[in-house]
Amino acid sequence: EQNPDAYIFLATIQFHKGEKKKALNSILKGLSLTKKPKENWLTFAVSLLYEEGRYKEAGEMLFKLTEINTGKKMYWTQLAGSLLNADKSIEALAVLDLALKMNLLTQEGEFLNIISLHLSNALPYEASQLMKTALDKKVLNPSEKNLELLANSLIQAKEYEKALSPLD
Repeated sequence: EQNPDAYIFLATIQFHKGEKKKALNSILKGLSLTKKPKENWLTFAVSLLYEEGRYKEAGEMLFKLTEINTGKKMYWTQLAGSLLNADKSIEALAVLDLALKMNLLTQEGEFLNIISLHLSNALPYEASQLMKTALDKKVLNPSEKNLELLANSLIQAKEYEKALSPLD
């Protein structure tokens, strides 16, 4: 019986020798031999897959990583990024919405990314609600730019009366 640990060890040696393609092949072979891959094996594979531009496969590994360690924000944001690279923006939005519901996303830029994904997926009402919540919780600054974005999302959602307040 083949041992996945041996392939991972080989991949590590190949990587340190600068043989990244060989390392990727070895780690993928090792991963194929186990039903319960270790977290660090998957992160190693993801980084090598990204370097090769193999985003779809990296995304599959990132799905596994979010299952193994649901509380790690980086896996969720990387998964969303790989889905965006694969032109799957609605799936990326779903991933980020789930991360948001798990309170993993806390920074202004992260909220603005989700808001823009809502808007690009023709969900202006949801974008406006998320913006209001983020402004109330002081995650978003009530800057002119953010208030304009809120007003525009309300206008797109045909909430014309509600759009007047942020426009003031």
